[in-house]
Amino acid sequence: MVFKKGNSKYWRYRFEFNGAEVNKSTKQTNKQVAIQMESAHRTRLAKAEVGIVAKPPVPMVADFSERFLTHVRDEMADRPATVYFYEQRTAALLKDKVLNQLPLDSITSEHISGYAGRMRKQGFKVATINRNLATLRKMTKLLAEWDEIPCRKVRLLDGEMGRDRVVTIEEEAAYLATAEQLARQVSITIIDSGCRPNEVHRLSWPQYDNRARTLAIWRGKGSGSRRTIDVTPRLAELLDSLPRTSFYVFPAPTKTGHINADSYKLQHKKAFRALKEAGTPIPYFVTYSLRHTAITRLAETGIDAPALQYWAGHKSLQTTMRYVHMAADAIRKRIREARQKVC
Repeated sequence: MVFKKGNSKYWRYRFEFNGAEVNKSTKQTNKQVAIQMESAHRTRLAKAEVGIVAKPPVPMVADFSERFLTHVRDEMADRPATVYFYEQRTAALLKDKVLNQLPLDSITSEHISGYAGRMRKQGFKVATINRNLATLRKMTKLLAEWDEIPCRKVRLLDGEMGRDRVVTIEEEAAYLATAEQLARQVSITIIDSGCRPNEVHRLSWPQYDNRARTLAIWRGKGSGSRRTIDVTPRLAELLDSLPRTSFYVFPAPTKTGHINADSYKLQHKKAFRALKEAGTPIPYFVTYSLRHTAITRLAETGIDAPALQYWAGHKSLQTTMRYVHMAADAIRKRIREARQKVC
C-alpha cells in the first residue's frame, strides 16, 4: 500500500515480505509513480528469493527524460520558472545524439568533455553548457536517490563568466544612465532589494506595501526565500511611478504573464555596446551580478550574518558567510580608519 506520513508531501509504501515489514519513502509526490516503485520493489524481492537477481537496465538519457520531467512538474508545480528551465535544458540535452544514448550510470568525464566540445563548436558559451550539465547532474542524483544507480558526479566546466562580480558605484551609474527603460527598472529593483532576478520577474503589486515601504517575497529559490524587505527611496520612487494595469509589476505577453530574462536581454547587451561606442566602456556583467553586488555592499557595512542571511533569502548561513568573509577586508579597513581618529 502507498500512503503519506503526517504532513509529508511524499508517498511511502509499506508491505510485508516473508514476515518482515518493508517501509520506504519513494521521494515522490506522484501517487502513480509511487505505486510503480512499490511494485518494482516487490518484484525485486520475489526474484531474489528464487535466485533471480537480474538488475533492471539503467535508462539512457533519452529514455529517462520524460520520467524526469514528470517528477519535476509534480515536485515543482508552484515554481513554473524552474519547471520551464528544466524543460528547456532537457530538450537541449536530447539534441545531442551521442549523449542522449548513454546509460545514466556510465557517463564519464570523457563523455562530458566530448559533449562540451561539440557544444562549443556550435557556438554555445560555457554558461549555457553548464546549465545543460546541471540538468544532467540532477537526473543522475534523482536516480541515485531512487536507488537505481550509484551516485555519480557530473562536473561543470571551468571558465564560466562569473556571477560573483561586484559592480562598482561608478559602473552602476554609467550602466543605469545608458540602459533602456526595462533593463534599467529591473536593475534598480535587483540592486536596491538584493532580490534574485526571478523574484523580480514575478513581482506582483500585492507584494509591495507603499505605505510601509516594504516588499514581501513570497517564494524563491529555497526555503529561506520568504522574507520582507525594506524598500529604498530610489526603489520606492520607481515602483510608485509604474502603472498598475496588471497583477504583475513587470507584465509581459509571456506564458506566465510577467517578464523573464529574455524580455530585457537585448537591452542589457545594448547598454554595454553604447558605453563602448561612447568611449566609456565598462567590464561586462550578468544581471545576477547586481544581486551579488547588493549583498556584498550590505555585508561590507558590518551587518551581522543572520540579518544578512534573512535579507538575502539564503537557506543556509554557510552561503551568507561567503559574503561576510569577502567583506572582511573592507570592514577591517574601516575599523583601522576609526581607530586612527580616536587614538
